[in-house]
Amino acid sequence: MTAANHQFNTRYIISISFISALGGYLFGFDFAVISGALPFLKEQFGLNEYWEGFTTGCLALGAIAGCIIAGWVTEKYGRRPGLLTA
Repeated sequence: MTAANHQFNTRYIISISFISALGGYLFGFDFAVISGALPFLKEQFGLNEYWEGFTTGCLALGAIAGCIIAGWVTEKYGRRPGLLTA
């Protein structure tokens, strides 16, 4: 392996790692946004503590369902349609 190949591979790995980290950042950002919207949802819909927790939990349940569906689509149709589904 030459020095040029090593530099290219390192740059590629850093880029992929950065893009992957953005996915985790966006997931955390979604939870932060829902926590900021909860007071308004509580006032608008008259939610008690149970329904506030359920509303926040639906975000995680939706992510789980999306992963399952995207995994099935990826297995059946390939990586690109799976990523588009997710």
